Parts: sequence; structure tokens; C-alpha cells
Amino acid sequence: MTAVTVKASPSFELDQQIYLEWFGADVDVDHLTYSVSYSIDQGKSFRPIQGGLKETRLILPTLGLGGSKSALFKVTASNGFNMAEAISNPFPLPKSAPVATIFSPTDNAVFTSNESIFLSGVAINLEEGMLGQQFLQWYLVKSQELHFLGSGREVSIHPLSVGKHLIRLVATDQEGAQAIDERTIVIQEAPLYEIVLPDSPKSLKFVEVSAPDINYIFARNGQIVASDSTAEISIEGAEGKGFLQSRMWSPGEEMTLGSGLTAYLYRIALNDLVGDPTIHGITSFSIKFGSVEPLNYDRNTSDMRYHGFVITRGGLGAVAPNKVEQAGDTITFHFNPQIGVGKTAGGGESSFFFGIASRYTPSDVVARIGDFQEREYNVNACAPSS
Repeated sequence: MTAVTVKASPSFELDQQIYLEWFGADVDVDHLTYSVSYSIDQGKSFRPIQGGLKETRLILPTLGLGGSKSALFKVTASNGFNMAEAISNPFPLPKSAPVATIFSPTDNAVFTSNESIFLSGVAINLEEGMLGQQFLQWYLVKSQELHFLGSGREVSIHPLSVGKHLIRLVATDQEGAQAIDERTIVIQEAPLYEIVLPDSPKSLKFVEVSAPDINYIFARNGQIVASDSTAEISIEGAEGKGFLQSRMWSPGEEMTLGSGLTAYLYRIALNDLVGDPTIHGITSFSIKFGSVEPLNYDRNTSDMRYHGFVITRGGLGAVAPNKVEQAGDTITFHFNPQIGVGKTAGGGESSFFFGIASRYTPSDVVARIGDFQEREYNVNACAPSS
């Protein structure tokens, strides 16, 4: 059997196809059988393409071959007993673009406005196989702008605002070729619930947090816009004035745990009240607040949700509420030990900032504070309008 010669080149007449031809002969038989294989790694390995061929030419679509700067074809001829082979000259074939696929969420999947969203997808191409995590980027497409959500095959994002949203997966291979896949998701308003306990108060769960870490619950860059108001506090038998500080943060940004929620923070400061610290002090603070939105304020992996938070690190104050209860719309913060006055001006105590989140905008209300001797005082404050 004579040697086989092979010629392979991209066809100029046939778009996205390769025309392959070869020659083989055997003095003992009239017909030979041929098989064709293909290499993208300069002949280190060959992948079978087609066998059992009687003709000495073949037209192949480039789709599915895989690209290479030095692609090779190998033709093997057989007369049933002996074989001979030949390899083509190397030729360039553009690499194939990756293919991206989103597994989760499905198209038009429905979520609620307080629900985290799990994204899952992969991308492959013929040359590299499955692309690495770093080559997959997720985006939220909003008003023709891309908002980065994360990288990798699996990403969990914070709740989104009510409405339709377009999620895009962009895969980029090592050659810079890209592929995208998209899903539309629908966000519905989360059902509101209210703690209504007419017979007895219910304990609320609060967690200690630090500043500025707590800011990231409501702002992606940790920068909070706050507005403050203060109201004077007087205690019978003590001299001077203290104050209640009401602080409202602007509504949480999209793609944060606190998206769409307003945080209401309070601090009781008795620094300039002078009296007997053993009998003069604040032991409770009650405010009509309404519905509370629990959140994973300390961002733990178990997704434990708390009704509120106390900033015990990185902020003002020294006294934390030891118990928080809600009866109907009214929330009461208890302080034991109390927030004490000072023996001299400037020697009194201040509570830490403690906070709760709500979907409703601020309004002026009258709160109540209780002192060590079980007297109550009215004090102006801010709370949700509902």
C-alpha cells in the first residue's frame, strides 16, 4: 500500500466549512477505506471525526471541531490488513466561542421582595472545557446598564425591588470570546406580618453589632445618610436635662438585606443629668412602632433573623437594653442596669444606639420613658407612620 497524502484548508466557497482531500493507492486492491481524525494540540492527541469512508474527500462543518493556531487532520487508510496514515500541514482555525447556560433561576421565576436569590450557571467551550469560576460574571441589567452581582458558578444576591428584573450571565474565555445567557425574574411584594399579642407581650430578638459593619445591611458602600432629632428628658429629683435621640437612615438600597426598609435608631443620653445614680435613672423606653421587619443583622451563615440590633462596638453609649418586648403596636425596651444620671454634670450615662427596621416612613409620635422609681414621662420621638 502506498503512502497517503493529505491536504486540508478552509473552503472559500463554503462558509464555516472545511474541504479536506487526500490520495491513497494500493497495488493489490482497488478500494481502500479511510478514517479521519482531528488535533488541536499540534498532534499530541487526535479525536476521531469520521470512519468507513470510500471517497477521498470530505466536507466538514467547523462548528464542533474546536479551534487552534495549528490544527491538524490525520487520514488513516486501510486495505483490511494493513494501514497507512498521513497528517496534513498545520492550519489555523478560530477557536469556538463559549456557551453559557443559567440553571437557576428559571425564566419568569417569582420571588418576594424580602427573599435572597440564588444564581447558578456554567459555561463551556470545546478547547477549554468548563470555564473556571473567574470567567463567569453575573449582572443585573437595569435601564441598559449593567450592575455587577458577583462571579462564579453560584452566587447568592440580596432581595431586589418589586417588579421585573433581567439577570445576565456573561462568560469570557481565555481568548476574550464571550457568551451570555439571560433570565427574567419577577419580584412580588413580600407579605407583611405584624406581631399582635393582645394578652401578653412577646420577647423580641435583638443582636449586638458593630459600626460601620451594620451600615452595609442598608448601603452597598457602607455610606449611610441619616437624619436626627432630639427631645429633652427631665427626671423628677434630678437636675439638668438629658435627651432622647431619634435617628432615621435613608431607605435601604437595592441588592442589600435592608432593601426598601428604613432603620429607626434611638439613644437615651443622661450625661448632663445630676442626681443620685442609685435612684435616678431610666429603666424603660416604650414607643408605638407597628410592624417590625426581621433581618439577618449580623450576616451569619445560618440566615438567623433578628427583630433589631444594638450597636455595642464602634458607636456611642455604654448601656444596652437587656430585654425587648412587643404588645400590639407598642415596643418596650427595658434597661437593667438602668441608664443612670451622674453625681456631677457630664458624669451620667448614655445607652447604645438600638435600632429596628420598618417599611414605613417616619412620623412624629409621643413615646414614654420610665424611671427607677416607676414614674413615666412623655417624650417626643420618631417612628413609622403606620
